[in-house]
Amino acid sequence: MTYFIMEDDCASCDSAWNNNHTYQISLWSGGDSNSSKSAQQSCENSLTPSSPQSVEVQPPSDQVVDATPLFTDSGGCIKL
Repeated sequence: MTYFIMEDDCASCDSAWNNNHTYQISLWSGGDSNSSKSAQQSCENSLTPSSPQSVEVQPPSDQVVDATPLFTDSGGCIKL
């Protein structure tokens, strides 16, 4: 199981909720202003599941944390 911390929301996420009460979560994969936009977008697309996923809200505090970036310019996209 993979864990993420939700720090903000996104316009399409708000719209999905406001229009049909469905949850949408968008994750930032990393990179910076010098990153290849196409490589970063390709990474995000490869990590996007094709079917709905389960989300655990307020998981136990003893979960292991892996701070490996999802995308870096030097390493490319993480393999999950």
